Amino acid sequence: MTDRDVERKLLADLRRTPNAAPAEALLQFRRRLLELELEAKGKVR
Repeated sequence: MTDRDVERKLLADLRRTPNAAPAEALLQFRRRLLELELEAKGKVR
């Protein structure tokens, strides 16, 4: 997975929750970033 792929997935997630509070959006962003990092390393399900 390239950096560009990760960027696209994260931006898509942010677009799905446009009305989220900034703190909530940041939390979701960080959680998704961690999931993508683990997925890239092959450590997810």
